[in-house]
Amino acid sequence: MFLPFKLSSGEFAADNTMKTRNISYINGFVVTLLLLGILVLVQLIAYRQELRWDFTDSGRYSLSGQSRDVLAMLEAPLTAVAFYGETDSGLPQVRELFREYALAYPPFQSKIVNPTKNPAITQQYQIKSHGTIVLEYRGLRRKVVGADEERLTNAIYRLIDSRRKTIYFTQGHGEKGKSQGGEQLWQALEEENYRVAPLSMIKTSQIPGDASCLIIAGPRADFFQQEIKQLNAYMRSGGSVVVLLDPYHDAGLKTFLHTYGILLPEMSIVDKIAKLPNGGDLFPAVSRYSSHPITRHLSQLTFFPVAHPINIVDPLSETLTVDLLVQTEISAWGESDRQSLIDKESDFDPDKDMPGPLNIGVAVKVSNKDSQEESRLVVFGDSDFVNDSYLFMAGNRDLALNMMAWAAAREGYITVRSRESGFTPIILSEMQQRAVFWVSLCLAPGIVLIIGVWVRLRWMKK
Repeated sequence: MFLPFKLSSGEFAADNTMKTRNISYINGFVVTLLLLGILVLVQLIAYRQELRWDFTDSGRYSLSGQSRDVLAMLEAPLTAVAFYGETDSGLPQVRELFREYALAYPPFQSKIVNPTKNPAITQQYQIKSHGTIVLEYRGLRRKVVGADEERLTNAIYRLIDSRRKTIYFTQGHGEKGKSQGGEQLWQALEEENYRVAPLSMIKTSQIPGDASCLIIAGPRADFFQQEIKQLNAYMRSGGSVVVLLDPYHDAGLKTFLHTYGILLPEMSIVDKIAKLPNGGDLFPAVSRYSSHPITRHLSQLTFFPVAHPINIVDPLSETLTVDLLVQTEISAWGESDRQSLIDKESDFDPDKDMPGPLNIGVAVKVSNKDSQEESRLVVFGDSDFVNDSYLFMAGNRDLALNMMAWAAAREGYITVRSRESGFTPIILSEMQQRAVFWVSLCLAPGIVLIIGVWVRLRWMKK
């Protein structure tokens, strides 16, 4: 006799629980396989498409806009041969750098050669040390020692434009020179393929014809009329001049600059908010840049210790084109009371002082009707920012070298520099500093404490 088998309620519940558990295991397994498949698919797409994102503040892990601009100037394949051993420390960086250049310029071809294992190739390229990179473009070769973007991009540009230009620094008026606080700037210019030399105009009848640019950096004594005549003649012939003047030291150049639309008010810039930490109110920090070639790639702060504002003549001559380069923040003002600066008691006086934002740097293009040559003039209300003490502070070096490259009509040398982790302070107003204090030390701990008490009381009630 057959007796039907019936599950008890407990056995039935246990059976359902087991089925549910098995289904959960199967679902988990399937979801895991799907996730792994998605990850593999994403990796394959990323490998084929080379999609990458660089979230660093300075973009140090990707090619900069300047490098891409230089690569865009190439009209033929570019080859790079790097001589590195398998254990050389710079090898991973070279591979990554070559990968970035190939992504930006597909005709870029690269090869890494081990000098020890390939003596014939090493001798062919006349390599004397590990870490050398040889660039080849249209039959020309250039060697680079050390793998960083600055050196590689500059070497590429010099293959395109191998002409060497000369920059003269005036002397005889207390200017900054190689031995007067400008050694680092001179060295940086020489590294960018300039010939740099001093020039005493009182000893010459005219500025040398090979001068691509003339630098007047922080003079203390006035220029003689003979020298002013040379400057005017040089500008009329299509020359370029960079003038860096400190407050209350116009060096007799007011009339010369007025001719080109520049006014120099007898003031010093004061900023009690946007300034170098512990640098004083006369040390403004600036982040307002124009789209001019000199400043369009600048992203870091620049600092100008003891600067004065620059004004523009109104109306301007039709032969002049003036572009603003750098402006202070709106919190700055031009202080006209020099004694208050000495006593460190300056306050903004709307009747006498100049409200911000203020111009610190301007660029001028001059159309010369006589010579049909375009002249260039760059004027900054400070010379200390190119001094050895401040040149490598945040974006100062980039600004200094870019303005000289533009003045020398060498836009391709508005250039890439090494992406090192430098000094980039965060400038906070007093209100922002108080907000950070209250949020970090009072509000956030208070919220955590209230939540903790609330959770504890809920637990005690249970």
